[in-house]
Amino acid sequence: MNSLVVVEALKRVFKVVTAEGHFTEIVDYRETKHRLSVWPSTKKALIKVKAHVQMGYDFSKIKWEIYETNGKVKLQAIPAPYILSISPDINYYNLANGLFNKFTNEDFNLIQTQCIATVREVAEKSELPHLAAEQAKMLLTELASMHHWEIEGVKLLDS
Repeated sequence: MNSLVVVEALKRVFKVVTAEGHFTEIVDYRETKHRLSVWPSTKKALIKVKAHVQMGYDFSKIKWEIYETNGKVKLQAIPAPYILSISPDINYYNLANGLFNKFTNEDFNLIQTQCIATVREVAEKSELPHLAAEQAKMLLTELASMHHWEIEGVKLLDS
């Protein structure tokens, strides 16, 4: 086997994972098409999606002021936590093609996209954002106290 790996871009980031969750979704997929509007042809599959979701912050987007004379850091603006990554494990069970309606690669890509979108939606509505905010608050407070600094504005993480 021959392969070629090309590095396209490297950059520095300061994104911090402050919470992660594991989600499972079961999808009963069915699609029926009619041939000559008379003969129904149904393809179906049972799909199990297990996803590992990481949520956190891009610390480069946090706005703060540092007062070195009195050892204070004042947080001015903190964006909401967001999903940094979704790592899905998608398994298909009981795949059944219809007589005139077969699964294509485009079908599998669309199913995967829809499953990931559903996991994203569920994760954003779960307790994960709250947990991410709580962990960020603890992290920032601990970092400041390690250097004998006082941090103001961590309440901004409560939103």
